[in-house]
Amino acid sequence: MPFISEKRSASIFQLIHEVETSSEVLDLMGVVDKGVHRACPESCNSCDGVEFAALELISFKHNPMFWECLDCGRLYCRMIRKNLIGKIDKLKVDIWTNPNDWEMPNYNQMN
Repeated sequence: MPFISEKRSASIFQLIHEVETSSEVLDLMGVVDKGVHRACPESCNSCDGVEFAALELISFKHNPMFWECLDCGRLYCRMIRKNLIGKIDKLKVDIWTNPNDWEMPNYNQMN
């Protein structure tokens, strides 16, 4: 029986601007399985591990996006790859951010 031990978050903002296609983003993340795993897998196909984390991508509404094996790091998509690529494509167009442009808040003026 699988065990979901934690929830993790990841950002792909930098990665999406360094590759040509959104499919390459998934390849670089290590998403090799083309299947859809709406429920957590019983065990990992690579290492037989049974401990997983729910992995969400920052700025995506459908969270978590992946199940991550905590033993080997293999990722399992929770949605159809084509739909996930479409969401990454939209993110590439709609969002641009540079953390160096952010101002640090004055903590004395905060509630």
